[in-house]
Amino acid sequence: MNVPRLRFKDVNGREFPEWEKKTIEELVNSKIILKPLDGNHGELHPKSSDYVDMGIPFIMANDIRNNVVDIEGAKKISKTQADELQKGFSLEGDVLLTHKGSVGFVAIVPKLSSDYIMLTPQVTYYRIVNKQKLSNKFLVNYFISPGFQKEFLLLSGGGTRAYLGITEQRNLKVHIPCISEQTKIANFLTAIDEKITQLTQKHDLLKQYKKGAMQQIFSQKLRFKDDDGREFSEWEEKELGDVYDITSSKRVFQNEWTKTGVPFYRAREVVKLSEKGYVQNELFISTDMYHEYKSKYGVPKKDDLLVTGVGTIGKLYVVKEEEEFYFKDGNIIWLKTFNIANSQFIKQLFQSRIVQKQIEDNASITTVGTYTIDSAKKTSIPFPALKEQTKIANFLTAIDDKITHTQTQLDAVKQYKKGLLQQLFV
Repeated sequence: MNVPRLRFKDVNGREFPEWEKKTIEELVNSKIILKPLDGNHGELHPKSSDYVDMGIPFIMANDIRNNVVDIEGAKKISKTQADELQKGFSLEGDVLLTHKGSVGFVAIVPKLSSDYIMLTPQVTYYRIVNKQKLSNKFLVNYFISPGFQKEFLLLSGGGTRAYLGITEQRNLKVHIPCISEQTKIANFLTAIDEKITQLTQKHDLLKQYKKGAMQQIFSQKLRFKDDDGREFSEWEEKELGDVYDITSSKRVFQNEWTKTGVPFYRAREVVKLSEKGYVQNELFISTDMYHEYKSKYGVPKKDDLLVTGVGTIGKLYVVKEEEEFYFKDGNIIWLKTFNIANSQFIKQLFQSRIVQKQIEDNASITTVGTYTIDSAKKTSIPFPALKEQTKIANFLTAIDDKITHTQTQLDAVKQYKKGLLQQLFV
């Protein structure tokens, strides 16, 4: 039977009818949907020189992400030019499906301030005309479902040159329940989407709030006071080399890497550590080598900092207590902490434009962007008293914790929906 693993029942608790399998061609011939169309090809296709500041949104594949059409961020063309085009006029409520290059992205056209939007040849619209037979909210979720995505990506060829033209799309299969079951499925998933939207907005607002707070704090427009309500001393301007002993590791050759032992970090692992606080390690060195290097040269300890010097440069990780690892020389800069700096404060400072701009400027001097030990030593930083550093660090870290918590909730809801999509659709 063409039924999913998870089913809804009608208001009387009875099973809905078996789902029907239709091709897009059959849906067109049954007058349930119009013939799917994409944008204008060839000479009629608008050029970059045609873009205007205000006009009709011109939707490309990269304007559709996370099942949302970025109407505001899309390029625009004049209404005069748009009216002269032959096809690709998409209306509110259409289901959009990207079919060239970045394939398989799906969204419903939201409420519009213009009469229509225009599509590029990368995007197809599906317009439902018999709403007693098919719901656009059901169809968009069907297109998102793993089964449909797998078929679509397979037929498109995958990769960077993936393509599934309008003619081939008419052979795509859709499994459709009765409209009452479609409505139940769509309403259920819409409620989950609303939760995802709420969490996404909360996450974005927290990030914006933190960005604004950092600008105020590091420009010293916002100052903290001590526990007795008194002003802290004026900030100093220091070089990072005045605050930390800056060095790197001793060299470990590639043939000395092992499959087990003590974790060995490259720049890519430090990037992940800086962003997530943990990493699934791939490389190791022997325990004997680690202890030899530890006794001869020392190893990073709690509150020391590791900064990436190649690749994604300027990413900073604060070493936690009782970690055993070693790291690649040259690729990673080691800042040995003194008692005059709060490492969590320096971590926040490294996320600010004050430091990042210096890193970018230094990197642009070389053919391959690097952040060297000498560059790190000369990096200029605003430097408040240690107790004010701690207050700043605690304040910004608390915001980070809220951002992380919201992201965790968002990931969980998205994973929940992904599991439901596997069960709700054929």
